[in-house]
Amino acid sequence: MIEADKRNAIFLLHQEGMSARQIARRLGIARNSVRDIIAQHGQMPQGIRKDKQVIDPQLLRTLHEQCQGRVQRVYEKLTEEGRHQGDLLHPESDVARVGHQQSAKDPLPPGAR
Repeated sequence: MIEADKRNAIFLLHQEGMSARQIARRLGIARNSVRDIIAQHGQMPQGIRKDKQVIDPQLLRTLHEQCQGRVQRVYEKLTEEGRHQGDLLHPESDVARVGHQQSAKDPLPPGAR
């Protein structure tokens, strides 16, 4: 996320006539990011998504255990149960981190997953 001061500077430079490409090069920011900031008039985007869902951490732990650590299967189970809509979870999200410590009965060495 680009800080508010930098966003304001981008918008002011644009209002002074500098192109998005020039701003991007000068500040070392992607041109598409500069375009988005200009379209937002230098304002910070609004906070949390309206469609974001909260999933109980205990449910995630339980599913993670039932699915033997297979994150894709946890995602499928959440989808089947209707608890998940959209792209709230993906293989590198919260599910992958929940209960992922190696235990004495875990035969795989770290990094073998």
